[in-house]
Amino acid sequence: MRCKYCGQEYGHSSSCPASYTGKEMEHDMFGSVSVRDSEYLKTIKNMGAQENGYLPFNKSIELAKRFQPGNPENPDKAFLKEILLAVQDELGIDPDSGSVKAYTAIGTPLDKFHGVDAFLSIEHEGRKLMVTIDATKRPEKQAGGGKADIIVGELPNPDEDEEGFLKAVEKIGERISKIMREKYDSQNDGY
Repeated sequence: MRCKYCGQEYGHSSSCPASYTGKEMEHDMFGSVSVRDSEYLKTIKNMGAQENGYLPFNKSIELAKRFQPGNPENPDKAFLKEILLAVQDELGIDPDSGSVKAYTAIGTPLDKFHGVDAFLSIEHEGRKLMVTIDATKRPEKQAGGGKADIIVGELPNPDEDEEGFLKAVEKIGERISKIMREKYDSQNDGY
C-alpha cells in the first residue's frame, strides 16, 4: 500500500509525516514514566494492580504522580511546560506558587486503561482540581471520542513554527482554565 503523503510504500523513511506515530507524538508532548524501573514495578504490584496492569483511576493518578520523570512545577517537555505557564497566566496564578503542576501519565495504567496521557492539578483555597489531557492523531477521538477532559491533536513543531505552536498552546490553556473554573465553581461559590 502506498502512502498518501509521499507515494512510497509504508514503512519507509522517517522523514514522511505519515511515519510519525501517535505514540511518538505523545512522548514528544508529555515525556513518559519509566515503567520498567524496578521501584515502579514493585510499587504497582504493591498497589494491587491486576495481572494486566490495571489500577483504578485514583490509584493510577497516585502512581503517575509518584514516578514523574521530572519536576511537575517545571516540566522538561516544551508542550507540558508551555501549557502549565498558559494555565497559570490565564488563571492569574504566580508561577512560583507551586499550586499548578503538570504530570505525564504515558505508559502508566492511567494512559493504558483510563485514556489519560497527562494531567494538570491545581490547589487553590484548600481545593484540589484536576484536568486530564489525551493527545491523539485519530480524528474520531479528536471529535469527542476520548475519555479525558481535553483532547489534543497534532500541534505545530515549536522548532519550525514557534508562533503557531504558542498560539495553539494558548488556546488549549484557555480551554483547560475554563474547565478548571467550571470544576471549581461546581464545588464552591466562584474562582
